[in-house]
Amino acid sequence: MPGANPIPDGLKVGADGRLYVTDIAANGIHVLKPNGTAEGFFVCGKATTNCVFSGEMLWVTNAGVLATGSDPSFEGTLSCVRVPGGGGPTHHGRIGGKQP
Repeated sequence: MPGANPIPDGLKVGADGRLYVTDIAANGIHVLKPNGTAEGFFVCGKATTNCVFSGEMLWVTNAGVLATGSDPSFEGTLSCVRVPGGGGPTHHGRIGGKQP
């Protein structure tokens, strides 16, 4: 991952195969081409933790602060960005088990 000290946390795959990887330290999301090379980055908020697609909207959670204990900080935010084409299909299943 690009950056001095990347800390990837969440990952989603776009409909076109691009990877959207949250980075806690960089406070945003790396966009990677399907072959894994870096294509771009966008800032989302402090301590960006996870993301999920809903149609063409990529919803992003930001912790607000890095966790230093088990006490809640109440500084987190939720934001979204439009991604043309949206996310790839979700595949449900289990490791080592039969699908329901």
